[in-house]
Amino acid sequence: MNTINSDGPLVSNIKYSEGLELESYQDSVGIWTIGYGHTPSEEGQSCTQNQADTWLLEDIESARNLALKLPEAMGLNPVRTDALIELMFNLGPHRWRLFLKCRAAIADKEFDNAAKELLSSKWAGQVGPTRSNRIAQQLLTGTY
Repeated sequence: MNTINSDGPLVSNIKYSEGLELESYQDSVGIWTIGYGHTPSEEGQSCTQNQADTWLLEDIESARNLALKLPEAMGLNPVRTDALIELMFNLGPHRWRLFLKCRAAIADKEFDNAAKELLSSKWAGQVGPTRSNRIAQQLLTGTY
């Protein structure tokens, strides 16, 4: 059972940032993707709106479960937790592990440093300023 609010800001933010594609495409790093950033996909794959919505909630739930196990997730307010979930959704656990300084700053509740580290990353350039600035502001302020 999904515990993600399908009408909440986390889902809305991910939908907006990912966009909806019912035909598979290669993302900014060449990974075949479909729906709202769902992977794995393959060239030529298609899906329905309903399937994309289902995958999205499943993928966010999976990212949530991974994010909540991270040491830096301890004691975060719901907005900062959502930022961490979205980072896990977008980056995956293997790439997120490489953000050592950002993760340490979050764990130490040094949110100004966490935001700076996030914005100075290669990822910020790949996803663009709209998404990277929004998530950095969530970490910095603890508000949407």
